[in-house]
Amino acid sequence: MAVMVAGLVFAANLREQALRDQLDRTARTGSRALWGKIVETGVQRMRERAPVVTQNQALRAALESGDPGEISQAAQVALGELRDTGDVTRLDLVSPTREVPYSSMPAFEPAAAASDDALARMIERGWSGGGVAIDAERNVTLSVGVPVYDADGALLAVAILATDILEALTELKADTGAEALIVNRRGRLLVGTDPAVWERIGGTGWLAGSTSEPVRSGDQVFSRAAFPLDAELGNLVASVVTVQDVSAVYADQRRVSLITPWRERDSCSCRWSASRSICGARSRA
Repeated sequence: MAVMVAGLVFAANLREQALRDQLDRTARTGSRALWGKIVETGVQRMRERAPVVTQNQALRAALESGDPGEISQAAQVALGELRDTGDVTRLDLVSPTREVPYSSMPAFEPAAAASDDALARMIERGWSGGGVAIDAERNVTLSVGVPVYDADGALLAVAILATDILEALTELKADTGAEALIVNRRGRLLVGTDPAVWERIGGTGWLAGSTSEPVRSGDQVFSRAAFPLDAELGNLVASVVTVQDVSAVYADQRRVSLITPWRERDSCSCRWSASRSICGARSRA
């Protein structure tokens, strides 16, 4: 009987682990698909706002003049119009020589919300890219690059329209119910909807890449899932991490896993007893 109970407990634990793995894979796949859609939608919204810059006569005239004051003034007016809808909160202008005559992000040395490689493709090949980026100050953004031409078709500048990536993470949290974070390959938190939760569980065996695992912190259990972040406009190797408190669910699973073997044991015992009774009756007959 002891061997039978041990076998039932082992089988129940295997079922519990298989169910947990299946749920984790489903959650990770669903979060990744949602994230891709959020990024795609955000990029599309910014592209639709691009004419505010590319067709802005005052800005084009300022860029042609090369006067820093005029460029800054015209860019600020354009940014104000972009911010009206909330789809764009940052504007950077990059010259064909890769100088940054204007950036709405305060910095001692202004930098664009796109990598040097991405800017080179935009300037040299006319590429209009969009996606996740990181600047020199480690600000993570959702960015779109669009060329600004003069009347003759000569490139005046590349305009980088951007918004803080926290907005996309907040949307992912609203859709999944889990805290959404971006963590680099060293386990350092770059940005997230709840930085405090990473302080609690970030150091517990963090592995970059596609992972999913329960993590204990005190008397709580968190589900931590991650998938690689595609940074189309930035030299950034990082992961999108979702973290959710599953303490109640985990406790319920444990209760079920403990109760089930005993129910199966009782069922087996009844069948075994019934079998003995039948066999005994046949023997007496």
